[in-house]
Parts: sequence; structure tokens; C-alpha cells
Amino acid sequence: MFFTKKKKKEEEKVNLDNSTFSYWEKAEPGTFVSLSDEQAIEEAMRLGKGTTCMDYQILTITKIEETNGLANWLFLQLDCPENELYLMLKSVGNKLDIRIYFALPEIEPGTRQNLLDDGMDWLFAEDQHLAVEDLAYTPQIVQHTEHNGEEVELLFKQKRQGELSGPCTLSGDKQQLLGTVVEYSTTTDWDNPEMLILETGARDSHTSYVRVLAGTSLSLSEAELL
Repeated sequence: MFFTKKKKKEEEKVNLDNSTFSYWEKAEPGTFVSLSDEQAIEEAMRLGKGTTCMDYQILTITKIEETNGLANWLFLQLDCPENELYLMLKSVGNKLDIRIYFALPEIEPGTRQNLLDDGMDWLFAEDQHLAVEDLAYTPQIVQHTEHNGEEVELLFKQKRQGELSGPCTLSGDKQQLLGTVVEYSTTTDWDNPEMLILETGARDSHTSYVRVLAGTSLSLSEAELL
């Protein structure tokens, strides 16, 4: 009997630990997440909502499980009027990565064909005479921006694991889709050194949905569910 109580307490402790993927799997649309990273605090101060954290309501949740069990992702879309904002939780073994991403405003999300029609063919690897669904994503992304009045060129290289795909579910939808995640990073000292391509749906010209996101890592102490 003592063993049963002890085991139950250990399970409850794990469920309250935000360093575990299971903790974040409890998130539901309509509930809230609190962020206390520098950018979130600046947003809270700008909106007159305090100086310690910023609370966001969760709008949608996208979950992807890599086919071979290499990684799992949760993308929590947060209610933010000015940006399409996502909190990403990535589990690799017992390690959990937390990052905050926003959709790049200059790249309109859409199908693979939408991207090609909009001149975004540079998102895909060069010299590929393949069907739209067979195109691989580019090994690197170059972004031009300004800092202190000067133009800055940022080189984001695809991370070693390459493109990873697997079953994908969207909150409120029982249909199982295909999800693809491609991660990039830059070695330049920058506020948002992470970039990511998130594709949901079949990788064809009409039903895929592609977003290009930029962001940064958070520490475990900077994010929690409410």
C-alpha cells in the first residue's frame, strides 16, 4: 500500500514538471501559457500587463510524431494579434527543447504550389526536376534584414537531422495528417537565431500547408502552463 502511494506521488511530480513532454501534452485550446523571456516581458510592458510575464491563450495545437520515434513536437499557437506566434516543445529521448517562433511576415503560408507561384522556389533545393510533392527543402536560407540602420545578412543552415516527418494531428480534428519539420539555425549573434519550416498535410501541390517560422530558445524557467 505504501509503494502504491509513493508511486502515485512520483507520477504526480512528473506531471507537474515542465521539463517533460507529458506536462505539455496536457495543454488544450482555450487554456493559457505564461512566458517570462525577455521578448515576452517587453510585450507585457508595452501592453501595460506587468513587468514579470506575459500570458497567452492557446488557440490551436499541432502534434507531430517522427515516424521512427526520433522526436516528437507540439506547436501551441498563441493568441497574439500582431504575430502568428507558436510555442514549440520538442522531445528527443528525455531531452526537451522549448522555443518561441513567429511566422515570417514576408512569406505567406500556403501550399507548396502557392510558394512556387509566389516566387518562393528558393525554399526548395536547387536543380530538382521533380514533382512538387518530391521536392526537398533547401539546405540553407539567407535572410536580409536591418540592424542599427545597416543591412545584415543572416545564413541559416539546415540542422544535421534534416527533414523529419511523421503522423500529425491538429486539435479539434480527428483526421491524421502528415507533418514535416525542417530546422535551421545561424551562428550569428541574433535575437532570433532559429528558423523552422512546418508543413502539415500531404506533400502535394494542393493539400500541403507550409509555414516558415523564426524564433529563439527558451529556458525551462521561462514557460509554464496556467
